[in-house]
This record gives sequence, structure tokens and C-alpha cells, in this order.
Amino acid sequence: MASKFGLPEEEEFTVLATMAGAEVVGTSYNHPLYPRTSPVLAGGDYITTESGTGLVHTAPGHGQEDYLTGLKHGLELLSPVDDAGKFTKEAGEMFEGMSVLGDGNAAVVEALEETKALLLAEDYGHKYPYDWR
Repeated sequence: MASKFGLPEEEEFTVLATMAGAEVVGTSYNHPLYPRTSPVLAGGDYITTESGTGLVHTAPGHGQEDYLTGLKHGLELLSPVDDAGKFTKEAGEMFEGMSVLGDGNAAVVEALEETKALLLAEDYGHKYPYDWR
């Protein structure tokens, strides 16, 4: 793991805290690019630990389950991606019109790096945009 961060392989990380998911529900986090705070929620039964981590984002503007979770918790209805797979103005003016799976993704990674909000970027085999939901 250490080598991913340019450290010698024998370097070890120190675990500062371990928490169950239920312990973080009710806390909040700050958006890394915009002045927005969001709550950590317990999602619906469509989130499982059998596939993935069990820790997911909720996008009330995309998909029925996320929409209902958003309504239940009073989340703002944002739709930062249009039907053509391009970022809308709600994603931020600097990303507007960019392809989510192309230049938009690269621009988001670059913006996160510039603000020192990204620890590591690496390719990952993800089901997106072909999700069972």
C-alpha cells in the first residue's frame, strides 16, 4: 500500500480510528470544491455490503431510490449530469458541458489535486454507468 503513495514498501500506516458505519451516520462533511456541507446518511435497503463497500454517494437527481432517500432526508435535488452524460451548470461552471466519462472526469481530478483534496487517483473497474439500479 505504501508504494502507491511513493513511500518505501516497508513503511507502515498508523490507524488513527476505527468506526462502524452507524457511528458516522448523523455527521457531516464539506464538499472539497464548493462551499457546501452534506450529511452522512443511512441509505436504503438497495445498498448492500455484498457488492462494493456499502459506502455510497446518494444522488437524488439521478435514480428513483436515491430520489426517495433524498426526499426522506430533505436533501437538495441536484442534477449535475444531463441525459447526454455531460455536466450541467449544477456541477460547477468550470465543468459545465464536459463529458462525465471523458474530459469532465479529468477536469474534476485536476481540480481536486489543485485544492489538495485528492489523496490518490487510480483506475478502478466500476460498474458505472451500467448499474443494476
